[in-house]
This record gives sequence, structure tokens and C-alpha cells, in this order.
Amino acid sequence: MKKTKILNIQKKHTNRFLYLIYGLLSFFVLYHLYYSNKIIHGVVVGNVDLGGLNIDQAYNKLQQNNQNNNSELNYTYQDKTYTIDLKNTGFSYDLAGTINNAYQVGRTDNIIVDTKNKLFGFLKSVNVNAVYDYDQKSLENEILKLKGEFNKPYIDSKFYLDQDFNLKISDSFNGYIIIDDQLNNLIFYSLNNLDFSQQQLPVSITNPQITKSNIEPLFDKVQSILNKDFSVFYDSSSWDIDLEQKLDLIVVKNNQEQGFYLDINNATFNSFIDLIKYDVEILPKGKVQEDNNGNVVSFELLQSGTQIDEETFYNNFKSSFLDNDTNQVTVTTKVVDNFDIEKYGIYQLLGTGVSKYTGSGSTRVHNLTLAADR
Repeated sequence: MKKTKILNIQKKHTNRFLYLIYGLLSFFVLYHLYYSNKIIHGVVVGNVDLGGLNIDQAYNKLQQNNQNNNSELNYTYQDKTYTIDLKNTGFSYDLAGTINNAYQVGRTDNIIVDTKNKLFGFLKSVNVNAVYDYDQKSLENEILKLKGEFNKPYIDSKFYLDQDFNLKISDSFNGYIIIDDQLNNLIFYSLNNLDFSQQQLPVSITNPQITKSNIEPLFDKVQSILNKDFSVFYDSSSWDIDLEQKLDLIVVKNNQEQGFYLDINNATFNSFIDLIKYDVEILPKGKVQEDNNGNVVSFELLQSGTQIDEETFYNNFKSSFLDNDTNQVTVTTKVVDNFDIEKYGIYQLLGTGVSKYTGSGSTRVHNLTLAADR
């Protein structure tokens, strides 16, 4: 009796298993018969469901949807809209190519991938990217135009003179920069998915390095520098630094030890050195000591030159200029007692000349003698 009962239970389990197999086989047969010339269930391009449609039906549906698409990609930030005009990029959708890719889902001859896509099509959408053509360089130019319109670097607060030459401090402003990678992702997401809805522009906000509150404690110091007369001397020459030049020479810096402090603007200082060196520096004089087929090998120094000692002069200028009790500084120089071919750019003997000046006037004799000496 027990043996008969066990046999009956086993027979029931066997029948259920066979029914399941038959059911699955029937489902797959019917599935493949139904979708034999149709796009499989669950395939979408963006929000366009193409599952269960043949190629002509899918093409017509995609074409109808594409007619409603715009030729612009619009991005907003703080109630303002920025546009990428696709008409300038030669952009167009390849609907036939898109439908072909959709139709190939589940038909790749890779049984694992095909089975997965067929099963997933009943659980969630199987997305296929749209196919399109565009000129990459033109699209890059459109993106550059957008960035040029939007991007704004941060602006630090600084000292300035108003129209009445009164010292003021300007406001600082945040910088706004488009995040390149995120914008590119948004662009191609829209194109891949036929999605021309307005998107939020991805932006990085950069804070200024110097704000008004940072430099307000330095206001009196700057004002005192501007109020004092300041001159640079060398021998009988002198150069007065006017109000605007003094302000241009001041730069605000910041470090952990000192916080915000005043320093010399190196670019402005170097421009000042370039201005005065014509009155200060004297080139050394020399003659070709050795040449090789017209190429200069060495010089003989005939007279030393004078050159601004820029490092020493900078330090002296800085301490004097930023010190409220000092209103002048002397240019520091050093002797040039060697002739560096590389420095002076003399590589070849350009030529020689002979002149007879017997009977010439004193002026011509002087000029020729001076030229020979040089």
C-alpha cells in the first residue's frame, strides 16, 4: 500500500514537470512565431515603444515621433535659457539604422545575450540608442559658444581708485563654470533617446579667493602708501612713482602664516625695471678675440658694463615702498666684467670696414672714432 502511494506521488511530480516543460516549449514556439518578423517585446528607443511592431510600423511610429522633436537642445540656469542649435551641426537622425538596431535585439546569434534580452523585455525596457549623423567639429563649436556665453570666472575684491582718485574696495563675485563631462553626457543622452526636453545646465560655482572683508583691514596701510611721495634715484636721474603706479605695484597675497598681506606686484615691478634700465645699464665693450670662419668664438673685454642687480634692488624697493617711513630708494647695480656670447646674441662677425678720413671735419673724425671704439 505504501509502495503504491509513493508511486502515485512520483507520477504526479513527473506529470507536473512535463506540463511545465510543455508549457515553456509552447510559449517559446508561440513567442518566436509571433515575433518572427517583429521587434521583440520591451524594445524602446527613448520613450518610443517599438515592441511587437514590424519594420514598417516601427519606422512610421519613430518618424511620427521625430516630427515633434526640436532642432535645439535647451538648458536652463537661474531662469535663463541657453541653447545648442543642432541645425549648425548638420545633425539628422538615421531612422532606418535605428530601426535595424532595434530589430536585431534578440537576433544576434548569441544565445545567452538573446535569451536575456527576450526575458528582460517582459520585466523592463530594453533600450536601443538612436542612430544619427552630425559634424563633430561643428558640435564642439556650438558647445564652445555656449560656454563662452555662460562661463564667468570668479572676481576677487581689490583696491581701486574712483574717478576722484579716492581709494575704494571692489566687490567680489562667484565664478560659474559649465561642467564639461556632465554637459556632454546630457547632450548625448538627449540625442540617443530622442529626448529634447529642457535640462538643467550642470554648473560648478567657484568662490573668489579674496573678498572685501579679507582686505578691509589692509585699507589704511594701502592708503598711507598712496599718500606718501615715493621716488627712485640713480646718480643724477630720478623717477617719481605717481598715484596709479603705486596702486599697480601693490598686490594682496595670502598664506597660512601671515593671512592676507601686501606685497609687490612682480609684473608691474619688472615693467618698471625695463623702463629705467635704458638710463641705468651700460653694455660692456669688447672686440672679437677669436672667430672661426666668421663664427664668433670669444671676445676680449675692453670696458666693463653696468647692470641692475634686480634681486637686491627688488628687496630694497619692497622694504622701502611698503614701509610708511621711507619715501625713496636707490637703484642697486653690479659690474658686468665678462662678455657672454649667448647673452648678447653676437654669434657671427657681420663685417669689417676701412675708411680714410684724411681731411675730414672734426665731427666725422669723432663719429668714426666712436664707432670704432664700440
